[in-house]
Amino acid sequence: MEYKLTKLPTSAYEINVVYTKDEVKDLNEKVANSLMEHNIKIEDDDYEDYYTTIYPEVACRVWMEDLSEDNDVFKLNFIGEVYDVKIDKLANGGESITFRLDVYPDTNFQNNDWLDIKIKPVEPLTEEELQKKYNLELENLCYSKSEKAEVITKGCAFRALVRHFYKDDEAVYSGTFSCKGNFSNKEPEFFEYVLENFVGRKIGERFEISYDKLAKELKIDDPKLVKIEFVIDKIAKKLFKLNDQTISKLDFPAEEIKTMADLEKSLKEYVEYKHFKQELSDHIDEYITNVKAESMDVVIPNTLITEEFESRLEQLSKKLDKAFGAGAFDEYKHSGQLDKIIEETYESSQESLAKSYVFQNICEHFGIDWKDKDLNHEQLLYDKLCAMN
Repeated sequence: MEYKLTKLPTSAYEINVVYTKDEVKDLNEKVANSLMEHNIKIEDDDYEDYYTTIYPEVACRVWMEDLSEDNDVFKLNFIGEVYDVKIDKLANGGESITFRLDVYPDTNFQNNDWLDIKIKPVEPLTEEELQKKYNLELENLCYSKSEKAEVITKGCAFRALVRHFYKDDEAVYSGTFSCKGNFSNKEPEFFEYVLENFVGRKIGERFEISYDKLAKELKIDDPKLVKIEFVIDKIAKKLFKLNDQTISKLDFPAEEIKTMADLEKSLKEYVEYKHFKQELSDHIDEYITNVKAESMDVVIPNTLITEEFESRLEQLSKKLDKAFGAGAFDEYKHSGQLDKIIEETYESSQESLAKSYVFQNICEHFGIDWKDKDLNHEQLLYDKLCAMN
């Protein structure tokens, strides 16, 4: 038996193994034994020129098991299953088996230029930003205690997620659009606008309104704006009124939250904490991206990408089925509605894996044990990097 390993640029090896005629017979016997060990029924006792053809992947695994533990092949840290298997019959009765197998990626720094990269410090919220986020959290509490509805009707309360799109088709603003269900006589135009564009919409429904329509009905004057996208986020038949008298109905410890002033203090502390955590994560992600571009070229093997991709698709499937009923994911997938999302999910799986390897190397450089799940790795790295700025 002779073999040759060729390193590929995709964190994989192409392996070619050549067997003599006698070795092929022995290989077939081993493949048959392996199949029987896994309770796969064997119906033919003729081991010569049979099982390697029917079960080529098993033949590849048998070849790998035949190699001794100290063989150089096993130092390559193979992962996953063999793929792209090809078997050629040789004139002398032997066989040539060619297949591919992934290995863990090379994640060494190519240079030390990344050490000069600085991390952006987290800026605290302004008073205006804090108030807006506080109001949103307060609104969430009100919806959580309100009687929910699936469809917007006249007089009910609802909230939509909003994105503004400019001419380059990129969202340049994200926010919310809320209607609490009560209109004054001073707002006839707004009332008509809501009736025409929102009544009848269902929870989770996504729709767009063109700039021309918005400019006419809402007096919006922004020539760069192309459209606004809305997604119905929450609907309530009547929005719960939160005040000192009703605050006891919230799921808070009575001894800690007794008044709206107590609630405001607690919620604003929570908003500031959530802001810091999100900004910290975003800044670390940006830092890792810069380090990767400067000093590390990570090629993730197909095996790891596929595992991460399938895991994310499973999460998406559960989310859609829970929101829109059993089988929703399969229905949307087969109709092509998820094509772009699935493509983006594959790309994000690949990118996040690459960043995770970069992050591990950075942590090791700064003496942070990234394997210790009890540590706040991002916070520790952030603190070290800020101290170096």
